[in-house]
Amino acid sequence: MRLSRVAEADGGVALAEALTLADAKTHLNVLHTTDDAYIGSLCRVAQARLEGADGTGGILARAVTRHMLLGRMEAFPPGRRIIELPQPPLVSVAWIKYRDTADVEQTFPASSYVVIDDAVRPFVRLHSAASWPTTFERADAVTIRFTVGPDAVPDDLLAALKLHVGHLYVNREVALEKSLTAMPMGYESLISPHKAHGWI
Repeated sequence: MRLSRVAEADGGVALAEALTLADAKTHLNVLHTTDDAYIGSLCRVAQARLEGADGTGGILARAVTRHMLLGRMEAFPPGRRIIELPQPPLVSVAWIKYRDTADVEQTFPASSYVVIDDAVRPFVRLHSAASWPTTFERADAVTIRFTVGPDAVPDDLLAALKLHVGHLYVNREVALEKSLTAMPMGYESLISPHKAHGWI
């Protein structure tokens, strides 16, 4: 499934800040405004590492903030009655659309499937009497619009974001006089419980 974030102009929402500038500055103990733009950019870098620059990837393979995604597939999965949805947690599925054999867009009836919002691998499952329709041969024959993301960023992920921003803010050069680990101690421990294994 190829993912893209639904833009605000198309009914989506702007990608929210997982870590605000104010919270980052408090963590860094920065009282001036000189570095505001720089610190803001570091917040975005740290967030992108976790959920991708547009909310469609990242090392967690999980949404950190709430946003809407569009998944595109060449066809409904042959021989399978489910479609797995990446970037959990899943909030809702707006619709499933497909191009029929005449290449005309149709909406797959919501009454024909059930949404399972599993915390790790959410999916859409066909009802017992339903079947996937045959589609036209094209890269985006099937499209699914769905909303993902938690109600609020978990505290341990916020702590990890602060560690990452602090690390980047203090260590601005590749070469240093002293040895330095790639990321601060504790970062992996904080993010590890949230990794959606299998979506890497």
